[in-house]
Amino acid sequence: ETPEAAEQWGFKVKQSTRNILMPQTRPQRLALLNAYIAKEESRPAEERFTTPDLAEVVALRDDLKANLAVRRTSQNRRKASLTASNDTLKALYECIRAAGTVILIKHFNRTIHQDLTKWGFEVVKRQPKGKDTDAAPAANGTSTNGAATPTSAETTTTNGAETTPPAETSTNGSVDLNGATEVVVELGDQG
Repeated sequence: ETPEAAEQWGFKVKQSTRNILMPQTRPQRLALLNAYIAKEESRPAEERFTTPDLAEVVALRDDLKANLAVRRTSQNRRKASLTASNDTLKALYECIRAAGTVILIKHFNRTIHQDLTKWGFEVVKRQPKGKDTDAAPAANGTSTNGAATPTSAETTTTNGAETTPPAETSTNGSVDLNGATEVVVELGDQG
């Protein structure tokens, strides 16, 4: 018969070339199998195609439906598990932050100390943000370019104006110990 007759069994035909287009996605394959089975079951038994056997096509369609159902169920379960684990990780992250605060208050008198490594925290010496490592003042109070620099750690220059913050000032969770120490707590993408 002509390719257009294949449309009765669920196949798509490209009109310009008269080629039968095969399904590309799972839903398209399932729709084709359903249409094929419906057409074959509507025909008398003696007029049905012998190859492929209708029972094999029905079994194939049922297996595909079962696989799709298992896939959807597994996907939904993975999404629910991921959401639950993300919620748990967020709660754990907050607990670790709270524990770090308690440790700082009770054991280190609100100052960051190298002994925090004993509690599982990573203490890293870094230059304060915005300062260049080459511009660090020398011990004698002069900079590398020969100009005198203030030796007081309390004086801060912001937008051209010098200010003197209180002694116990903390910025963004770090405490200035001689201008170069901060605690790094890394727990993935949380924060």
